[in-house]
Amino acid sequence: MKDIRRRTGTVMGAAVSLVAVVVSACGSSSAGTSTTSKASASAAGYPTPGSSPISLNILDIAGNLQLSAGAITEFANAHTNWLSGQPSETTAAAPTLVSKLQPEEQSGNVTTDLVLTGTDGLASGIVNGLWDPLVPQYSALFGTASALKAKYIPGAWNMMSLAQDAAKSYECVELDFYPSGPLLAYNPAVVTDPPTTPQALLTWAQANPGKFEYADPANSGPGRTFVQGLPYLLGDSNPQNPQTGWTKTWAYLAQLGQTIPSIRRARRRP
Repeated sequence: MKDIRRRTGTVMGAAVSLVAVVVSACGSSSAGTSTTSKASASAAGYPTPGSSPISLNILDIAGNLQLSAGAITEFANAHTNWLSGQPSETTAAAPTLVSKLQPEEQSGNVTTDLVLTGTDGLASGIVNGLWDPLVPQYSALFGTASALKAKYIPGAWNMMSLAQDAAKSYECVELDFYPSGPLLAYNPAVVTDPPTTPQALLTWAQANPGKFEYADPANSGPGRTFVQGLPYLLGDSNPQNPQTGWTKTWAYLAQLGQTIPSIRRARRRP
């Protein structure tokens, strides 16, 4: 008998956390089976909540457990008819998402159920067909799109809309939202007059080499927000096109990068 396992992902981007579900069919312990399509897996349907407690394996590639671990623990304690014990939690870097999940899907041996990920993981999951649409497929549990929209503030809903696929289904349901940057963190005891504009930041960094840094945008929501916010702050021609519309931003980052010799910095892609 095939064991239908769906993987749920929570997206932790620069300003949002979403919940997505991934589909795979796994063979029983006695025989392996190939991954089913989303359509056939969806037809099989989820088991009725509470009909049989399940174990839950969570993969966090966005640091989201710092926000949601307590809620997950409380949920497990309050729903022992749904979950058999506390979930197993592991962490990894966002760029490893596809390389970890695709082999599970292809081998029919899904071991990851819930994924906490950022918008980058959401995007790569969509591109590689890993996510199973939650709305309207499971509107009985999550509500319709219009009902969900009524619960969210505009910024949170706009971010969730990034999870909408070509069929107008939502690959995710948002879990948490925070208004984000670009933000600068500083010690007021040391920096009494912090920079408030990109030019002021560059001037400060040049006067204080090695004292400013930002996280690698490839694996950091705050780092990505800092870099992606610059084209708007600097007045670039097309903030949504890094290849041809970031002339001012790339020049700025090149200058800023000279003051940050010890970390990986945003670089122009070929």
